[in-house]
Amino acid sequence: MMIKAVIKTIDPKWFVEFALRLCSQPERLEQWCQTEERFSIGLRKMLDNPSLVRAARFLTLVRQSDRSAKKWDWE
Repeated sequence: MMIKAVIKTIDPKWFVEFALRLCSQPERLEQWCQTEERFSIGLRKMLDNPSLVRAARFLTLVRQSDRSAKKWDWE
């Protein structure tokens, strides 16, 4: 009998955008994910990696404080 494990991988580019959206406009994040499964996977990965959450939040704060910076695509 063979048991297959399903490993869900996340595209790094998608995950970076997920983290930045979570820290800049969390109210629109679930809609952007399109499915509850992707939203849950992204949140789980963020909870497993608190340093990534801090880094994403730092980037959004720096960007928001720089008035000359170009806005994110979703803003």
